[in-house]
Amino acid sequence: MSEGFDHIGYTDAKSIPATACNLEPRAEMYDSDHAFYGPDHGVRTMTLLGVLGLIPFLVPPWLVYSDVTLPGLDAVHLFLGYSAVILSFLGGTLWGRAIAMGLTGTARMLLLSNLIALSAWVALLLGTPQAAIGLLLVGFLFTYAVEWRGAHTLGASALPGYGILRTGLTSVVVVLHLVMLAVLP
Repeated sequence: MSEGFDHIGYTDAKSIPATACNLEPRAEMYDSDHAFYGPDHGVRTMTLLGVLGLIPFLVPPWLVYSDVTLPGLDAVHLFLGYSAVILSFLGGTLWGRAIAMGLTGTARMLLLSNLIALSAWVALLLGTPQAAIGLLLVGFLFTYAVEWRGAHTLGASALPGYGILRTGLTSVVVVLHLVMLAVLP
């Protein structure tokens, strides 16, 4: 096999037509009868997943407040684990954005994304739930600030409405961290 893209008939990636990579929009993607298709299907899917993603943040504080126990499950650990996973995921999205944009600030964004993910992991190692929840809360605020600064410095997200969605989701997540702190014994 030869180097580059010669083996498929192209000399470099720039000369590959979009149809060769199936990047052309298909007519069935714009079926307005289906809730997740159409020009705004990405925003709808993001919104649905974001709102559904709040459920694991809502249930543990309610369990602690109501003094409801589930066999073999600890509500505080459920909250901490899910919070750490989501914070790490958000750090990973910064990594992806930095790679996709390939701008001069890429190294800084890569370092910040790793800092966010590692802080989520460190939160799980802290001795008290209050300290862990506090660190995770700060991590969500920090991640939001990094995204906000990046959007204003590098240009807004390609999907309209993403900034509003992230602001709403982050606000709810921060409030639920404060609620969890308040209901802990």
